[in-house]
Amino acid sequence: MSVSAEGYRRGKESIEALAGLDLTIEDGGRLVIQGPTGGGKSTLLQMLGALDRPTAGQIVLDGLDLATVSRLTRVRAESIGFVFQSFNLDESMRDEAMELLEGLWKEHGLTFVMVTHDSALAKRAPRVATIRRGRVTVTENA
Repeated sequence: MSVSAEGYRRGKESIEALAGLDLTIEDGGRLVIQGPTGGGKSTLLQMLGALDRPTAGQIVLDGLDLATVSRLTRVRAESIGFVFQSFNLDESMRDEAMELLEGLWKEHGLTFVMVTHDSALAKRAPRVATIRRGRVTVTENA
């Protein structure tokens, strides 16, 4: 998946939440996204998940530009999955959930993108994208 995006629309208003983003997530790759509240994490995740379209740029998934595809619902149903955490997990439950997700990632060769504030989870991923004020910095974990 490759992303080059600027922002999104809220009604007629254009919101520049991602300033000149240029990001590639390899097939079967794993990326954790971190950053402060309001930094652009949710905007990026919504675009990666085909829930929003960028005002400029493109989001390419399996050769399809999600910024222009007319049937995003079909793309989400066939190619994208979401796991939401709506409660706080203690460390034991957090680790069990991550072991399950990591096992699925490895077993099926899935591309795995996660947004978290938890640095312990970020350290488990091979790549971490940090977003601050719409700017993304990607680092490789050892």
